[in-house]
Amino acid sequence: MRSIWKAAAQCNPRAPLTRDLTVDVAIVGGGITGLMCAHALAYDGLKVAVLEARRIGEGSTGNSTGNLYALVGERPRRIERSHAETVLNARAEAVDRIEALVRALDIDCGWVRCPWVVYTHSTQPTKALLQAEDLARAGRLHARPTSVPLPVSAGLAFAVENQAQFNPLRFVHGLAASLPCEIYEGTPVTALDDERCRVHTPAGIVDARYVVLASHAPKGMLALHGEMEPYREYGAAARLAREALPPGIFWSLDEPYRSIRGYSYDNANHVVVVGESHWVGRIDDTRVCYAELEAFVRNHFGTDAIAYRWSAQNYRAADGLPYVGRLHPDSRVLVATGFGADGLTYGAVSAHMLSDVIAERPNPMLRLLDPSRLPHARALPGIMAEGVAVLKQFARDIPWIDRGDPTSLAPGEAKVFDRSGEKIAAFRNDRGELEMVSAVCTHMQCIVRWNTAERTWDCPCHGSRFEPGGRVIEGPAWHDLPARPATPE
Repeated sequence: MRSIWKAAAQCNPRAPLTRDLTVDVAIVGGGITGLMCAHALAYDGLKVAVLEARRIGEGSTGNSTGNLYALVGERPRRIERSHAETVLNARAEAVDRIEALVRALDIDCGWVRCPWVVYTHSTQPTKALLQAEDLARAGRLHARPTSVPLPVSAGLAFAVENQAQFNPLRFVHGLAASLPCEIYEGTPVTALDDERCRVHTPAGIVDARYVVLASHAPKGMLALHGEMEPYREYGAAARLAREALPPGIFWSLDEPYRSIRGYSYDNANHVVVVGESHWVGRIDDTRVCYAELEAFVRNHFGTDAIAYRWSAQNYRAADGLPYVGRLHPDSRVLVATGFGADGLTYGAVSAHMLSDVIAERPNPMLRLLDPSRLPHARALPGIMAEGVAVLKQFARDIPWIDRGDPTSLAPGEAKVFDRSGEKIAAFRNDRGELEMVSAVCTHMQCIVRWNTAERTWDCPCHGSRFEPGGRVIEGPAWHDLPARPATPE
């Protein structure tokens, strides 16, 4: 499975780090946040190294919607009205900043300005629509009533002009090619010494004046993880037999939530649909998410030509605003997380903010998005509910645990087994080989659950994800799931 952005973007691999290194700033994560931050810092004259566990841009950035907008698309009700103008201005400036880079560096990424349209299925104003309109007014954005030129059930709608779309992966590849700094791929960070500002990797140690954690979910056991909800969202792109969709970002405010846009690639027009969001590790069969999304494409756009499928993870802050800045007061470790489904725009906002922290420049967003801030009273019920849900995952008799024999698994099948009191995650691959690892997440000891669509072990507490053989993919976990023998020793 791969996104249409990955299909349309080719980039030569970069070498991993193989030696110790000393820099001004070590950036962990090679997505839009990390690379835009690297760009700002490098041109401030600082020596920067970017450490990417896999390939640059191929995590959350390369599995996103490719949409950029000033208005907050997710959970507008959670943002205090008094903060709206500051937040929306920062987001609009971030979109302008991306465009300036596209123009200055001549990046071929399909950049286009377009309207951002939100709509409901009802012909009567809904609570969600009124909240979105109120936030737009508070942020001094002009929202005009409009119609939705798509074959979907749409009632009321409004549009905010001059938003943007692009191929996010082609953008970060173009940006990376221009950077006067060192970029290392295939270089996972295995430990972080906060006090020394030292980053450990498999083949080298990086000492820095500052460390920027731009890996979407910061690694380790942090209080922030208790204030965020990990979600997965699914995407599909299908070839259209007809002309291209009208320019625009089209966002449904009613269930089932959908983000719709067009994209032309490989001499064909495509419809790109994203949706089916759910808490990581808490549904029985994730293949249903793709099935629902593809049925929507077939039923509304008349095509079975599903060419690309993908999914991505996002972390939603309890009060609707990201956490950006020093990990704790006076720390030289900086973090950017909690973007929700607004990661591209907030990534650009965060990159600018973090470069201002390091350069000791004032920024009006730093206090508002401070990771050490106290949650607003409106966010407390969400934080408490998340805490209760996590505690439930620690329960001993989790329903999906099997007490049978792992060797009974058929090819392609996976289960969590209780073997003499130890929880074992077992998967039989398509070659008939049995892969067995500990089912206890290395982050905070929750029991992982099988993701049928992605073929991964996912933690339902804080969103860490692992390959069938135990290698950590993403999330706050530092370490792999330990291997276990097929038969007890």
